[in-house]
Amino acid sequence: MPLAAVVIQQGWFKIPGFAAQADSYGLPLIVFGLAALAEIGGGIALLLGGLLRNWFGDVLTRLAGLGIAIVVTGVIVMIYFGPWIGWQFQSMLLAGGVFFLLRGNGDDLGPAAYDNR
Repeated sequence: MPLAAVVIQQGWFKIPGFAAQADSYGLPLIVFGLAALAEIGGGIALLLGGLLRNWFGDVLTRLAGLGIAIVVTGVIVMIYFGPWIGWQFQSMLLAGGVFFLLRGNGDDLGPAAYDNR
């Protein structure tokens, strides 16, 4: 839940002053908008994936992890590439995204196991 809360907050804070923020990072509006949408959607999907204890929740959690990992990797490369200073927070978000991409929601029994419950 902490990772979901942080990425939702990061995406939500992109909404006010949307065009000015996109311009300050030198990004087209569409790219900045997709990043904000991926953060908000990824955080919500991570929460739902944790609540749904079935194969769909597992897939949802993995997709959320993938989206978070992609967005955070883009942030690290675009903002911190070069000096490599101050990206520790983003590296923790990246680690969380990769963790959920690889682990899912912890219900790794597979779809067939849910038929017998």
